[in-house]
Amino acid sequence: TADAKVNSWNTSGKLGLIARYTDQTNYYWMNYDVNSQTVSILKKVAGTDTTLAQSSAITAPTTGVYHSYKFDVSGSTLKVYIDGTLEVTATDSTFTSGYGGLYDYKEQAYFDNVVVQ
Repeated sequence: TADAKVNSWNTSGKLGLIARYTDQTNYYWMNYDVNSQTVSILKKVAGTDTTLAQSSAITAPTTGVYHSYKFDVSGSTLKVYIDGTLEVTATDSTFTSGYGGLYDYKEQAYFDNVVVQ
């Protein structure tokens, strides 16, 4: 499980959390896409990205304010919460262990109170 407070300043890009990272070509990650206002759970296997689940458009987190992002990975169940609300769930058993981390793509973002369990 990775949990962090995230503050975004731009109006485009993606940001989120990484779980079960084994190397740069193998891991799970979640992101909030500022353009589509969707939350996704993805995996990268041997460098190939696959979307496991994607939400409908959600109310955009307020720019310039910290929000709680949580990527809960337990067994084969992957869940993403933003500000305590469950946004998307997926099931996958590709990775069973690894490191946690932060994800940022074309977005000016600040991460605080990062906890990886």
